[in-house]
Amino acid sequence: LYNVVCKLRPGLPVLALYGTMGQMKRMSVYDEFCRKQHACLFATDIAARGLDFPSINWVIQFDCPPDANTYIHRVGRTAR
Repeated sequence: LYNVVCKLRPGLPVLALYGTMGQMKRMSVYDEFCRKQHACLFATDIAARGLDFPSINWVIQFDCPPDANTYIHRVGRTAR
């Protein structure tokens, strides 16, 4: 899906954040995403732990969380 969005929206910054990335790379991606006015971030549940994303308009979950608490925790990273 990441590659599809990159091809369909060539002017849109598309970033990825996942658990096997090193801590410094994850923080770099997070900082870059927060600085952009418009961007798309693909992330695993690593983004639901300890990161706050200000000014996000949309959170689209590709898969359903296993329970309501996980859902609340995921979407709770935004709109603080």
